Amino acid sequence: MKKLLATAVASAFAMPAMAADVTLSGDVEYRFNQGDANSAAVGDSDIKVSASEDLGNGMSASVYLVNASNASTFASALSISGAFGTFEIGNDNDFAAAMFDDGHDVGEAAGGDAISLGLQSVATAGLKLNLVEGLTVGLSYTAESSAATPSDTATAITGTRSDTFASETATSVAIAYSMNGISAHYGVADVDTTDTTYADPSTYGFSVAYGPIFVGYNKVKNNMGQQDTQITGIGGTYNYGPGKFYTEFLDSTDTGGTEREERVYGVSYKMGGVNLYAESASVDSATSTTTLGVEYSF
Repeated sequence: MKKLLATAVASAFAMPAMAADVTLSGDVEYRFNQGDANSAAVGDSDIKVSASEDLGNGMSASVYLVNASNASTFASALSISGAFGTFEIGNDNDFAAAMFDDGHDVGEAAGGDAISLGLQSVATAGLKLNLVEGLTVGLSYTAESSAATPSDTATAITGTRSDTFASETATSVAIAYSMNGISAHYGVADVDTTDTTYADPSTYGFSVAYGPIFVGYNKVKNNMGQQDTQITGIGGTYNYGPGKFYTEFLDSTDTGGTEREERVYGVSYKMGGVNLYAESASVDSATSTTTLGVEYSF
């Protein structure tokens, strides 16, 4: 009788799980850097558990958990999709202005800075609405985590913001249009904070894909709420078949007017789930680093 009860209880919990398609994926990346100081580093290294389910009536739900390298907790997001678009909530998803702004980010190791709110650990509820073919509107609400501490900081190439202001929230809106390989976007965030020096960040940009060639441009203003900061990113790739040649230029100005230039050049080669790359990156033409990397995704 005990065995029958145990089997029945186990089945009751197992049957709902069988309704979802559960997958395990992840990646690991190792880098060797040669420059002013030689070193080795681990890039992306995480395990991702995903589950998806058909809800019927053209609706589907999906969720994922990621245990990223050196992270003490899981990052996660839950999505519900349909003809209307996608609703997503979690602590690993983008706010609206950051949903479409990474077209310039083509480097494997260096480059890639994009818009940031500069708040403490956050949770975001976002909505992507498919209005007409090619036109998408993003809306989101972000709130700081109650587990965050006043000593938390946000860091970008435009500087570091020490966030000692409690209970900050942000609403954000973005619009993106894509048709025939050409895409454009604009996004802005409105942050509710008692920090009187905070300036709402915004971003805009475009990308063009034609055959094996891709070019992306992105501009960020008031990054992390820091007045008069700017980030300009331009990236381009040429897909030669098993890999790509790529270059990325990243120019920034911080609140004090200090300028920074980063230049990235590289080539990658893929064999199944293995990606090999060689990359050269320089900052202000003063420091230069050559990186050899290998990444495996499964």
